[in-house]
Amino acid sequence: GAYEHAVPSIQILSPNGGEIYDSSPIEITWQATYELGFLPNSITVEYSYDNGSTWHLLTEESYTSYYQHYTWAEPGINSDQCLISIKATGADYCIAACHNCHAQIHELSEHYGGEYPVVHLWTLICLSLGILGPNEREYLGEDLKEVNVFHPETAL
Repeated sequence: GAYEHAVPSIQILSPNGGEIYDSSPIEITWQATYELGFLPNSITVEYSYDNGSTWHLLTEESYTSYYQHYTWAEPGINSDQCLISIKATGADYCIAACHNCHAQIHELSEHYGGEYPVVHLWTLICLSLGILGPNEREYLGEDLKEVNVFHPETAL
C-alpha cells in the first residue's frame, strides 16, 4: 500500500560487525532514510550482549538529521555476541484523513514497531473545538488524552 514507504529505514554505519573493542568508547553511527523525506523525530539506541536475546537501552533522543552518532562512553562488556539496534519514528502522531486509512496505518505502526498513535483528522478537529468526549480518545497518546475533555452531561 501507499503507506509502507513511510516506515523509516536505519542503516548502522559503525560498528558494522567483527570489531573488537577494549574499554575505550565506541562511536555508533547511522543513517536514517525515509522515502517520503521525513526526518526521524525520535531515535532509540539499544545493545544486546547475548546475540539479541535481551536488549538494553543506551539512549532515546530526538534527532534532526539523517546522519547521527552516539558515543557509548564505557561499554564494560566482555562478549563476542554483541549487537546494536537503532529504531526510529518519523512523528509523534500520524494523522489519517479517512477511517480505512486510519485502520491500515494503525496496523502498520504496530507491525513495524512504530509505536506512534494514529489519529483521525476529525478527532483532532473535535479535540481542538473542545467537543471530543472521554470515550472518543482511544487513539490519542497520553499527552492528549485529558486535553479539552467534553462532558456532555455537564454542558447543559
